[in-house]
Amino acid sequence: MMTVMLIGLASNVFQYEAVGFAAEQGSSAEVTTAVPVPLAKTESKIILAKVKQAGKWGYIDQTGKFIIAPTFSQLDDFTNGLTKVKLNGKYGYYDKTGNIVIPLIFDEIGDFQEGFVAVKSNKKWGCYDKNGRVVIPVEFDEVTGFKNRLAIVKKDKQWQYYDQQGNLAIKDSFDVADFFFDGLALVKKMNKFGFIDTKGNVIVPIQYKEAYDFSEGLAAVRVDGKWGFIDVTGKMIIKPQFNEVQSNFSDGLAIVKDGGKWAYINKSGVAECKVDYKSVYPFKDGLAEVRVEKSSFSWGGFLLATAINSLENQEAVNNRDNRTSRNNNGFSNEDLTKIKEKRGYIDHTGALVISTKNDRVDTFQDGIVRVMQKGKYGYMNKSGNFVIPAEYKELSDFQEGFAMAKNDDKWFFIDTKGVALTTQKFDEVKAFNDGIAIVKLGDKWGCIDTQGKLVTRMKYDDIVGFSEGLSAVKLNDGWGVINKVGEVVIPVNLAITDMTYFSQGMISVKMNGKWGYMDKEGKIVVEPQFENSSFFYEK
Repeated sequence: MMTVMLIGLASNVFQYEAVGFAAEQGSSAEVTTAVPVPLAKTESKIILAKVKQAGKWGYIDQTGKFIIAPTFSQLDDFTNGLTKVKLNGKYGYYDKTGNIVIPLIFDEIGDFQEGFVAVKSNKKWGCYDKNGRVVIPVEFDEVTGFKNRLAIVKKDKQWQYYDQQGNLAIKDSFDVADFFFDGLALVKKMNKFGFIDTKGNVIVPIQYKEAYDFSEGLAAVRVDGKWGFIDVTGKMIIKPQFNEVQSNFSDGLAIVKDGGKWAYINKSGVAECKVDYKSVYPFKDGLAEVRVEKSSFSWGGFLLATAINSLENQEAVNNRDNRTSRNNNGFSNEDLTKIKEKRGYIDHTGALVISTKNDRVDTFQDGIVRVMQKGKYGYMNKSGNFVIPAEYKELSDFQEGFAMAKNDDKWFFIDTKGVALTTQKFDEVKAFNDGIAIVKLGDKWGCIDTQGKLVTRMKYDDIVGFSEGLSAVKLNDGWGVINKVGEVVIPVNLAITDMTYFSQGMISVKMNGKWGYMDKEGKIVVEPQFENSSFFYEK
């Protein structure tokens, strides 16, 4: 969940029932101290953090020892015990003990799929396994990743299938070849399409001008300019009769066009509904999105769209440097000035469940969907009724039962019924995490719990966010650490100029312009020496 920024200040009139705190705002004497939490024993775990030194990236362990030396211009996060690296324009992979698994000799390299990765050298492609063994020689024009234990390779304009032992799985070659769906793969020869099984047997004759992959046991095929559907034996189940097929079967229905209208047909070929919309989409969980063209242009809508689009396309930066990044309401980064459609949802009968009055429609989560109408956000249920009215300028996803809402340049939290958690509104908020939300009034931050109770007084210049039950806080240009009830675990230290989050019992701290690591007792475990740093995590 992204957090939220809000520009502007408000008079600090937030009055909560008094709770016990260490010291008043502005005091440097933090006297109420919680019992420190010791660094957990990691035993045989390999826990590493990515750091940058002298412009290059490497990995260190929790003692500060380099496991992978800082020599790389690119160093990815570990996935399944391996990290992609780049040095002098060449790519390879290292393991978590610092050993080279795949040599740094490749011009391009992919991500691992099913334990295998595609590599490119001198314009040719091949595949390695996670142990560094060449599975498919680097001699092909194109190579896909593995899916269902098979990869597809191209050489001399022909495609073939290889297995995970590096053997040719199917002797025949094809002009076009796809992955297997419902046990069959769509292939093309001599400008005709058909289907083969995993042994290369032709199950559906290669005779169709066009065809789709199988889905829910049926595939669309075109015969004499009309579309019909076959089963996995090649038997024609729905005779060719449709001018277009927009999508294969999903939720028991496929989208076809005949007579100028879209229709959702069942597996007998009967239209369960015909609809007259500009755009239609497959059913999922009983509902399908539909769109209609806007009837008029609105300068107000144009200006709103421009403003939202401007916010959403701001460059993302590292969370350490922008811990209160702006919430984007969870919608995709579409240019709203170019959108000329209204959106809604229909059921299997074609009846509108969610009206096409919406400028934006999210995807359903837990039975509700976020919508935007006339520049305001709300939530609807699957019956098309508003559970939260479209009256908010901004509205986030729900997290831990609450969404962040904005009206009149103020932020607050609402539950799934639209009830505000507190009567007090805030200048900035950060989403609930581990039962705690971070809120700001004026220029000071505090914390509230899921009951709306203030658990950390509005006194801090910054509160990063809780992880492992602790959060870094800024006070009087120094940094310290508090727990979820506001007790000071590590007193504010003016020598520390920035902190991030705890992970594996360690937190990044910045001193004299360099990053190092501190444990939960406030002890510097790795001296500040790095230009950048990441979290420790088990590889």
